[in-house]
Amino acid sequence: MLEAQRGAFFADLPVSLTVRRDRLRRAALLIEQNAESLCDALAADQPNQDSESARLLEVAPALAALRASLDGVGRWTRREGGRGLLARLLQVTSPLFSFPSPSPLPCSSASSSPLFRCTSSPL
Repeated sequence: MLEAQRGAFFADLPVSLTVRRDRLRRAALLIEQNAESLCDALAADQPNQDSESARLLEVAPALAALRASLDGVGRWTRREGGRGLLARLLQVTSPLFSFPSPSPLPCSSASSSPLFRCTSSPL
């Protein structure tokens, strides 16, 4: 069954932004509609957890993550025909990887050892 689900998932790729948003909404709705049953099942599974703590520790964070994903899906979804994440991050013009050229250290010509010719300057 897992292999069939995995195959169906990969067969649908890439999915549109509309489909992603729909899936996130349906997942959140599924959890919201079944929150009481989920909390009761979690409380029955874990003797040190009651239904209310299951709601606070399990259901609420799941809903918060789904809502945050729903809010951000438009920013992190790759556009149709776009380049992969790694290629986009490693672009030369990317501000994430633009480092200034290192400035040379001031050197002292008085030192005779090549290891100690450069002196450090205060930051």
